[in-house]
Amino acid sequence: YMGQLCGTYKIVEDGILIGFNVHWETFDKNGALKNSLTTWCGKLYYETGDIRTSWLLTSSLPRETDHWMSTLVGEDTFYRFDETLFNQLSFNAIIKKLVKKGITLTTMEDIKSEDVGTVVVAEYQTQGRGRHDRKWLSGTGNLLFTFKISLETQYLQNVSSAVAISICKAIQKSAPKLSPQAKWPNDVVIAGRKVSGSLILGDTNGAESTVVIGVGINVNENLKDAAEDNMGITKGSISDFHGDLIQRERLLSDVFGEFTKLLTISKEQLQEEYVRYAYLTEGTVVSVHSKIEDKAKGLARVVGYDINCHLVVEWQSGDNIGAIESLIAAEVQIRLSNL
Repeated sequence: YMGQLCGTYKIVEDGILIGFNVHWETFDKNGALKNSLTTWCGKLYYETGDIRTSWLLTSSLPRETDHWMSTLVGEDTFYRFDETLFNQLSFNAIIKKLVKKGITLTTMEDIKSEDVGTVVVAEYQTQGRGRHDRKWLSGTGNLLFTFKISLETQYLQNVSSAVAISICKAIQKSAPKLSPQAKWPNDVVIAGRKVSGSLILGDTNGAESTVVIGVGINVNENLKDAAEDNMGITKGSISDFHGDLIQRERLLSDVFGEFTKLLTISKEQLQEEYVRYAYLTEGTVVSVHSKIEDKAKGLARVVGYDINCHLVVEWQSGDNIGAIESLIAAEVQIRLSNL
């Protein structure tokens, strides 16, 4: 008995309407109003180059009605990234080109067809991924970007730590009262809540390497009520702690400026910087899971960080109690222990 759905969405230049509210009214055969409800009912996703509509009904409509109609009553749009402002602010030693996306599968895919020196910035990703192939879910008002650089292979080990520290320093420039910390290997937390994560892929060819760095920063999304996930991680956003919106263009520009400075400093200097911002400090107990063997390795107490900014631990349980070991980020997952 149901008629045609009347729903709309809007594209503002390359900005995409992510979701909206629709008011539904249902009528009987005589035209009398029987039911009405308002529901968030849609989002857009990106698929094979086409923008399509995916209806997500959060409430069911009464089946006994002869027909129903809908009226768009509210929209939820987002603040678009300002390319002109970014170019005015940007430290362009490593970034020569900016590519903007409204909605995309993932900026890590988009960067593949771009040259070295490019950054791809998206408002929304439908298939964002972080380390260990975990989904990276993000609302609007944040920074989702991937950039591609070329560097001497001798500096390749600096990249992961430099990314985390540069984000910490950039946050402090926008919000000086905050105390962001680098959670090994390259997450960033504020008051224990995760505000940033990175995924780094490198391709080495002798003395030169090409590196692709994907970053998500929760900037202006409201995450005050975010719940802990199954990895024991609770998300937060910079604006939640700052108490006001953060200018994303300036934040991104500062990230690149700080990253450029850190990329080629000595290992000793980078280690010193990392220790200054480290979230996991001496004495912290973590549980360690081996990615290679896909099993728990045991509990370990943090001792510090070695010259390559690897996490150094003393085993408290497992097969090597009392042994000191430097952990390799690609081989393990860690989480804070309740002990």
